[in-house]
Amino acid sequence: VTVVDVLSPLEQAIATGSLQTLRDVIEPLSASIASRSTADEAYGELATAVVAVIKMGDERLRTWRSVAIGIKECLQDIEALRLGEVPLAKLTNACHKLFRCLHEAQLTSMNLTKSIDESVTGEIVDAIMLWQRNAMNHSNSVHHAIVSKVVRSNALRGFDFPDLDVTLHMVDRDSSNDFFLSRAMALVDKTERPRDLKASLGHLESVL
Repeated sequence: VTVVDVLSPLEQAIATGSLQTLRDVIEPLSASIASRSTADEAYGELATAVVAVIKMGDERLRTWRSVAIGIKECLQDIEALRLGEVPLAKLTNACHKLFRCLHEAQLTSMNLTKSIDESVTGEIVDAIMLWQRNAMNHSNSVHHAIVSKVVRSNALRGFDFPDLDVTLHMVDRDSSNDFFLSRAMALVDKTERPRDLKASLGHLESVL
């Protein structure tokens, strides 16, 4: 057994972004290093290097599990708020936590649809849109497009929940602003990184 024999399947499992796939790979490996003697028996003189690789994989698995639990709990909390009178402070806090989980998933290459279920990104969009409708004066298709782009983005670095708040407020307009909203929608469609949205929309505001 070489370090590559351990590292290769771990890298492949992490590349899938699937919590279940990583768990299926890491759990047998973790059992093989349950003690120093079992690690030495399994990997010989390579034990120290192999153990380090397995522990890194195990840390990634714990992170993904924490993210999955956090997202499920946030969605449950937001759904409970949806059923009654929506207190904005609690809704904002829940969405802030949800966004942190989303951020952590993206930064660690976790695929939410593979790790939780196929509908989870849609549920996250719906949850954030519930907050948006309660936090702002209007709710329009540009708001929804921004939230959808952010939730499904693979480039959230440098873009946090306060940035999302500011970006959504920039398009918080009613149908009497159709021209601005149509230009804003075009910008959202062609802007790849969420962190570029704020600057693009700010420039549009100043031009119009």
